[in-house]
Formats: sequence, C-alpha cells, structure tokens
Amino acid sequence: HQSRQSVKPRCVWRGWQDDDGLIQSVLLVAGQSHRGNAARRTTPDRSLWHTLSCVHIRTHAELAKEMVDAETTGFVADLVGAVFRRLLRIPVALLAALITPLSTGISTRPSHVNPGKSAADSAPAPEPTTAKVSWYRWTLGVGESWLAFALKQGEIPKHIAFIMDGNRRYARRREMEVGRGHALGFDRLRETLDWCLKLGVDTVTVYAFSLENFKRSRAEVDGLMDLCRAKFEVLMGENDLIQKHGVRINIIGDISTLPPDLQRVVGRIVTMSRHNTRLVLNVALAYTSRHEITEAVRSVAQGVAHGGLSESDVTEDVIERCLLTEDARPPDLVVRTSGETRLSDFMLWQGGYSCIHFTEVLWPDFSYWDFAKCVVHFQSSQPALERLKATRRAGLERDLRQTDMVSAGYADPSEIVDEGKVAAAAQERESRVGSFLRDVHAQRDIYFEQLASQ
Repeated sequence: HQSRQSVKPRCVWRGWQDDDGLIQSVLLVAGQSHRGNAARRTTPDRSLWHTLSCVHIRTHAELAKEMVDAETTGFVADLVGAVFRRLLRIPVALLAALITPLSTGISTRPSHVNPGKSAADSAPAPEPTTAKVSWYRWTLGVGESWLAFALKQGEIPKHIAFIMDGNRRYARRREMEVGRGHALGFDRLRETLDWCLKLGVDTVTVYAFSLENFKRSRAEVDGLMDLCRAKFEVLMGENDLIQKHGVRINIIGDISTLPPDLQRVVGRIVTMSRHNTRLVLNVALAYTSRHEITEAVRSVAQGVAHGGLSESDVTEDVIERCLLTEDARPPDLVVRTSGETRLSDFMLWQGGYSCIHFTEVLWPDFSYWDFAKCVVHFQSSQPALERLKATRRAGLERDLRQTDMVSAGYADPSEIVDEGKVAAAAQERESRVGSFLRDVHAQRDIYFEQLASQ
C-alpha cells in the first residue's frame, strides 16, 4: 500500500451461507482519512487499492454470468485484478475470462464415493475429459499463484500451527469409515505444507494426536497408529525429496506412550532430517501442552539441583527454550478447523501472543482459499499483536537487567552502577544458560538416536 501518510488501509473479511446454500464471501478494502471530518480516497496514482468495493462470490451459472461483468468480477478477479491493473496493466476483462473457470470451483468441495455403496447408488458424475481436467488444474495453479502474490504484499506468518479437527465428522457425514476420514486428513496436510512452503512459511506445527485421544476406542486408536506408521514409512522412502527441500521433521510429545515399532520409525525420521533448516515441521504426536510444560519445568529444576543453573537464571525465556519446540519461534498464527473454538491443550505457552483463527470448515475440506483467509486474518491482526509482543520483550529485558544488576552486587537501584560489572554478570548468566540448553537438546538428540538404532 503506497499512499499518503494520512491514509490508513483497512481490510475486513465477511463470510456466510445464504438460504439457497450458496457460499458468499466479501472482501472490503478501503482508505480512511485521518484529516478532516470526511473520509477521502487517495488518487489512483498514489494508491494501489484506491477502489475495491464489496464483491459477492456466487456459484454455477450466476458466477459464470457475473464474472463476465467487469464491475462484479468476483473476489478472486477483483483481488488479483487490483494488483495487476496497477503493476502489469492487465485488462480486467482478460483477468475475468481467465479466472471464471477457477472461481466456478471455489465453493465446491471434493466428494468421495461411499465405499459402502455401489457405484449405481452413489451415482457419480461422468468424468471430465482430459483436456478439461488439465485446463482446470492449470487455472487452479495460476489462481493460487496470483493469490499468493497478493498475500505476499503483506506480512507473512513465519510459523503457523494447525489443529487438524473434523476428520471423524467428515467421515460420518459421508458414511465412510472413520479411518478413511483420518487418511484424507493426512492427504490434506501434505497439500497444506506445499502451500506454506510456496508462501514462505518456515515453520509448521500440526496437532496430529493428543494424549487424551488414547481414551478413544481401541479400534480407532490402533487405526491411527497404523496410519501414522504407514505415512512415516512413506516419508522415510522420500528421504531424497525431504533433503532436496530442506525439511526438518520434529516429533513432539510423549514418545514413550507410542507402540515400540512406531517409536523406532519416529526416531529414524527425526534423525535423518535434523540438519535441515528451510522448513521445520513439528508433528505433535501423543502431545498435550500441560505435559510439555511439566517436562520443561522438570528439566529446569534438575538443572538448578545439579548446579548447571542458578535460581536467578530461571526466566520465562529459559523455560520456553526447554519446551519440545526448543528454539523455534512461537506460532504467529494458530488455525483450528471444524468450528470448535478452543485450543484443546495445544501450545498454550507458545500461543499466548498468536493470532487465533477458527473456521467452520472440516479439515479434509480445508482449501487454499480457506488458507488465504487465515493469512488475511493474521495480516489484519498483526500490528496489534506486534505491539503486545514488543511490550512483553521490553518487560523481559527489564527483568533480566535487574537480575544482572543484583548478580553484580547492585541491589539498590539508586546506586551508581558499573556497567562493566553488569555486562560481565550478564555474560556469565548467558554462558550458564547456553551450556544448560545445549545439554538438554543433546539429551533429546541422543534419545532419538537410540530409538532409531533399536
């Protein structure tokens, strides 16, 4: 957004489902003046988003008809057109013609034939021709690329955490087996990781299995363990691809509660990718945040008891770096699907200053357009969150400064402080903390190596 300093951009999402069952979406982008009593728009020469109005997305024949009209080209055409009209001078009519086939499929969800019914009962639609499928896939890829380009004009979350909820409901609504719903959820995760990689996200954390899930039926738990085992073995077979893309896979949780053969697979996956840095994938398996925090506090207590840390070294930062996510930055965005509005004991410590997005979409139905809405929600919340994070960082630095002053022998704030002594005390503290954290992380590496060698 390049405009006068007096203009502040605003971006608001609205979505609903009307009586006819058509998914509607609205994006409102406008400039609001801070000077005078009346709002003023910037001129086209000074603002990229000078005129974007509310646009309704509809489906089927209505969408195809409205996409031809340049004034109501739909969400995708207006959003992308606003960028390219300014940067590349592409006519709106051409964009509308290109995006019409893409937007026709925006509201559609993949339908799967019920394995319990015959093909005649399911009455599947005739398969499209190869040319139509190729055209649709090409258009879909182009649309995703354009939308990614538009999203990159704003701040991109570097760490996204997903609570992948809704697999069982998805299966029950389609009269499938529950295991089939979980398998489709894993397939959706693979696509989501590809979206994150292309958008520039460098850390993704997914909630795959909670410790509380062991209370489910034996058949479902065994099915989930078999699915994890199968997917992890596939990952091990794609080691070259993982190394090529620089993906590091961390399995976080109480690994000792998993079946022994699955523990060995987990150890091999973590060991083979631990030196990669381009994209970090944290898989929360047999995980709860309370268990994670408990183990971190236990590690710190042992460090103090064994003399590796002093009591004054124990800070929020030290405990946070002892969590299973180690030195990874806290999530910028936490997404939960299926309409549930709770975190379910997931990353309670790390997500204290995260943007949290709840969506009604079930996880197997989670699409690129739903993913884009999550990113836009983060971008609209990011300035306020950054102010909160800055306030928190300032408070932590102030507490560390006070701790270092006490360690240097300046308990009275009114005393004249020798900054050299305070700096030396801070260096000693950082050395102790660094050595302690290296030992904690090394112990975890040794644990996974032992699992892999079994």
